[in-house]
Amino acid sequence: MIDIKELRIGSCICYYKNGFENVIYDKIKSIYFNDEDESYHFEFDKPNFVHAHLTKEGIEPIPITEELLLKLGFIFKDNIYYSPEYRIGNRLKVIGFDGNYIVSFNMYFNIDIKYLHQLQNIYCAITGDELEVKL
Repeated sequence: MIDIKELRIGSCICYYKNGFENVIYDKIKSIYFNDEDESYHFEFDKPNFVHAHLTKEGIEPIPITEELLLKLGFIFKDNIYYSPEYRIGNRLKVIGFDGNYIVSFNMYFNIDIKYLHQLQNIYCAITGDELEVKL
């Protein structure tokens, strides 16, 4: 299950449509707490999804993969994935493989990550910009 404290509007997650038949990748459009059932609910960007509201139990994080990093515009060189440039000459570095990655932006500060929403949060906190994600 995903940690609700790590999610924000714009976080990318996945959920299942029609049981486990179809995996849907989407961005969170809104998060709210429902007093009646005492749980958090989410709305998503994709308008065609019949169940526009899901609880946190219905969503899953998107694992970081090499394919995903490349799709996000990261460049692979010397066993390191470099983010798109966010200031002149500055890039975040993602190091790792098989679901075990760290984000490094200097030799003293490294953060373990496993999921796309974690990478989005770190990128936004460091650069002040959103990481461009097209699902």
